[in-house]
Amino acid sequence: MKLGLTLVLFSGLTIAAADSAQELRRLVQQAQRAEQQNQLDDAISLYQQILRIRPGWASAELNLGLVYHSHADYPNAIRVLSQALQHAPELHSARLFRGASLYHTGRFQDAVHDLNEYLRHQPDDPDALALLANAYVSAGDPGQAAVAWAALARVSRDAAAYFQLSESFVEFGRRVLGRLSTEDAKAFRDALAAPTQSGCEIPSAPELTKARCSADQGDFETATRALIAASDKTGSGTDLANTFNRLTQAAVVKVFSTAPDSGWAALLRAQAADEAGRTEEAEKYYQNALSAPGAVSEIYVRYGQFQCKHSQFEQGLASYQHALQTDPANARVMGLIGEVHVLQDRPAKAIPFLRRALQANPGETQTRLYLAQSLTRTGRAVEALQILESAPDDEDGRIHYLLARTYQQQGASEKARKAMEVFRHRREGIRR
Repeated sequence: MKLGLTLVLFSGLTIAAADSAQELRRLVQQAQRAEQQNQLDDAISLYQQILRIRPGWASAELNLGLVYHSHADYPNAIRVLSQALQHAPELHSARLFRGASLYHTGRFQDAVHDLNEYLRHQPDDPDALALLANAYVSAGDPGQAAVAWAALARVSRDAAAYFQLSESFVEFGRRVLGRLSTEDAKAFRDALAAPTQSGCEIPSAPELTKARCSADQGDFETATRALIAASDKTGSGTDLANTFNRLTQAAVVKVFSTAPDSGWAALLRAQAADEAGRTEEAEKYYQNALSAPGAVSEIYVRYGQFQCKHSQFEQGLASYQHALQTDPANARVMGLIGEVHVLQDRPAKAIPFLRRALQANPGETQTRLYLAQSLTRTGRAVEALQILESAPDDEDGRIHYLLARTYQQQGASEKARKAMEVFRHRREGIRR
């Protein structure tokens, strides 16, 4: 996904009296001229010369780091921007662009840290908020992603932010559903399918009341934080699901009221038509979304998912690849590309995409299973076992089921028996 970050090349390289030699002045002028003419290799060389003359000059390190970032040399950008921050911690733009470079190298949690720190000083920067939201999505934290999308929606009033907010609510709801008891999970599912309730008061659940009433007033940031607080507590699955439903619908309404003819509105219409079984109508709306001005990678991702759902795997793969060209660090898209290769019996092609997707989000069970299966299929069962054994959790037992099968194939019968016992225990717990 193209994040909209524009390279800002600072011209404030003021030379102190002690460094007023003609050579340094000449190099600074040449470096700035190279930046303006987009001659990035020349600019890098010139800033390196400047820093040899005046080591530790934070402004020069900042500019060099930004040039590296623009050149997509993210490791060097991270290195040089870190030096700039050591020498001048007040250079908040260095933290922003280091966060962006960390994002592009798949270090999403580190990116989240830098971006949150930058936003403490520039809380309404839309580019930073969009990047933070995408970093949370890639790190598998839809709740905090929703907080960031809500902040971006407040700042930009943009349909894209409201669309992404609605999607984060849906994904967050799925995560919460997995943590509920069987009884509450059933109530949660039933409530999601029911019409949205009127009125925002829930006397027994003050956090849910705050979430619902805040959303009714258009304050999605407060609503989302209250929803996160409520989801961490044991309570009624019905009330929780009704609140997720209410906030999701409120965000969807904002998409249509903000930009009814946008690609985002067309995308929502496409998804609704597909869910209702009107495939041809859905295809028409997807095409409308793709042809809308400024169609972004997310629209290609959703179209790819629609294509794969209807067994158009090669077409779906092409849509995913188009999305990845726009946002090469998007771990979610890498996982989807890997999934297509798995389903089309191309395990060797799947492995590099699944490995990067899992590195970004270790808690994604299905990605871990696909990667382990692909490694086993290509004769790398020992690696597959390492991938499965390093899983941070296995709530539904699927990891242990595949572990049992893989141990058995390797002749480790006792390990296979123990893994299968864990699987059966987990499955019995789910059925209770």
